[in-house]
Amino acid sequence: MNHKQKLGYTGLGALIMLIGIGVGSIVSPPLIAQRNGMFSEIQCTGLTVVDRYGRPAIYLDSREDRNGITLINKAGNLAVSLSANRAYGKYPASHGVTVYDQAGKNGVVLTSTPASNTVHVYREDQFGVVLHAETLLGNHVTVQDQKGDTAVELQAAGRGPNGVFILDKAGNTVSGLQAD
Repeated sequence: MNHKQKLGYTGLGALIMLIGIGVGSIVSPPLIAQRNGMFSEIQCTGLTVVDRYGRPAIYLDSREDRNGITLINKAGNLAVSLSANRAYGKYPASHGVTVYDQAGKNGVVLTSTPASNTVHVYREDQFGVVLHAETLLGNHVTVQDQKGDTAVELQAAGRGPNGVFILDKAGNTVSGLQAD
């Protein structure tokens, strides 16, 4: 192959590359997130922020049934989660905040639905204390024992009596003060 042929093939390759760049810019959507040297808006359905080692640190996601933000701790476990869920199946629409313990298990969960607002404080994998305000059933505070059974309950019932109840290990009320 002589020098003239090499130059011709080089020119043909450059022409094909320019055509590819032109077609690519026409077919793909423009990236217009920058304005005056700063980002003005980014639109996406999910985003993962990573730390300097490339490990996930923050998830932002938007799905058909949920929008949420999740923070991950340095150990790689869940740390905090904020969510807005739409109603699906038997579950009502809800908004919530969950703070996890160091191992990534539930620590404190705040939930709001159209009919109730609830705070669950966990001990290991079960409820320790539950504060609940509900439209129909009223308000109550429940303290559970080490096995997860109700030990003490304070209630201001919507359709029943108000009272304080102490339960035994079998779940039977052993002492109580009730006002009807």
